[in-house]
Amino acid sequence: MSEDVSGPERDLNRKLGRPPIVRRWGRWGLALLALCLCVGLLLQVLPRSPGVAGIRSIPGLTTHKDDTVDGVDAIVGPDGALHVAWKRAPDGLSEDNQGNPGRRVEVWYCRGERLGETWGQPARLVAQGGDSPRLVQVGVELHLLYGNRLQHLASSDGGRTWIRLPPIISPDQHGPLAFDAVSSGGGLVVAYVALPTPDPPVEGDQSPLRLFCKRWSPGAPGAPVVIADVPDGFLAWPRLISDRAGIHLIYTLSTHREIQPATPGGPTMLTQTAQVFYAASTDGGAAWSARQLLSAASDSAAGGVTVKGVSWIAGIEIVSRGATLLAIVDTPHGRVGNTIDHGRIEGGPVIHDGSRYLSVDPKRRLSAADNGKETIVAWIDERYKRYDPFWLPWLFGIPWSDSPGWANNDIEILRLPRGSRLGGTRHPLRVTGDLSYASSVRTCATGSDLIVLWSGRARVGHTLQSFGATPEVFFARFHGK
Repeated sequence: MSEDVSGPERDLNRKLGRPPIVRRWGRWGLALLALCLCVGLLLQVLPRSPGVAGIRSIPGLTTHKDDTVDGVDAIVGPDGALHVAWKRAPDGLSEDNQGNPGRRVEVWYCRGERLGETWGQPARLVAQGGDSPRLVQVGVELHLLYGNRLQHLASSDGGRTWIRLPPIISPDQHGPLAFDAVSSGGGLVVAYVALPTPDPPVEGDQSPLRLFCKRWSPGAPGAPVVIADVPDGFLAWPRLISDRAGIHLIYTLSTHREIQPATPGGPTMLTQTAQVFYAASTDGGAAWSARQLLSAASDSAAGGVTVKGVSWIAGIEIVSRGATLLAIVDTPHGRVGNTIDHGRIEGGPVIHDGSRYLSVDPKRRLSAADNGKETIVAWIDERYKRYDPFWLPWLFGIPWSDSPGWANNDIEILRLPRGSRLGGTRHPLRVTGDLSYASSVRTCATGSDLIVLWSGRARVGHTLQSFGATPEVFFARFHGK
């Protein structure tokens, strides 16, 4: 039995050849389809994981949604205060009007009492040229290194007031391109990568980069010692740690070589190999042991054969675990742990097979600390990165259809109790909530507490500014097991 349709609507249906059921259900079908699409879009923007409880941000930061906050560093002082420094680029610009890099980058500092239970007011210590801040505690003094030639600030009252000291790097060198610093014997030991010339590199410049080590003591700065030449213009990344046995250094070196074509006229292939080396000093950085090659991966499928070199390194870190050291290397094969016992390197087991989710940036994307009972390893991870569903771009013609990935990432941690086996399957803890973003991470440990700090945003979308969240410095505290 057909429904009676009369008048102009019946004539239109006949002309268009539409059956009555289309007229009857078409509107409801379109409404249902629109509802499904709206629900799908809503599920895209709603967070799915809130992150761990107790995440806080340093109060008092005044930032704009277009600012960049990065390079967070932190240490725990002898009085239990948490000292935090970071860099900020207003409006996300790190160059001045003449294109000089780093001129607009500021350095900020904040002190948290009782491991961050209460905070003072954040203070801008450097108005320009403040790249890569690094905090070091030397006795009762707090030191801050940053920027070109490693500018040097010091505080003798726990970060309340600061004085300027001469730069660490002499004027006849250009750098640093990367550096790290530790306290040793009442002074500083700094490892840095620089050009052995005062001028910045120009196109075609063949001056080799070098990895230097230099000791600084009040009133008696030492001479730089060459640790290694950096071949082929690749950048090296140093990491330092000091303990009762001396100073320990790990660093990356990359080389490349050309593979000639198998047939005349064929393309020339370029292969890259990244390696990590270890060296130690027992005299405050004046002399160093012969370097040793760390294991970069352990290939269990090949019967435990250790692969000494990989194509790239995503991050390196070294931490003291009492009588031994743990050197961590992030590679395409996984997160590899090397135990260093009195200069003897052991193993190369995969601590966690998750490096394929890491960004290739060894600067501040991996950090580790030990409180005497366990080691915490933190990193920036992209396994929960949000992507648009396949139907969204072509159905709506969205401008970012050629880039469906969102800007979000996460902070993840592993907790390794002392005496535990490094290898085996481990499941990291996701610290941050869904659709958040981290640009750098740092860990601290004291007593029974483990602290993770990171710079980033509480909410992002396709871009960092999508939801209007301003950049902040966050932290979370974990009690030891």
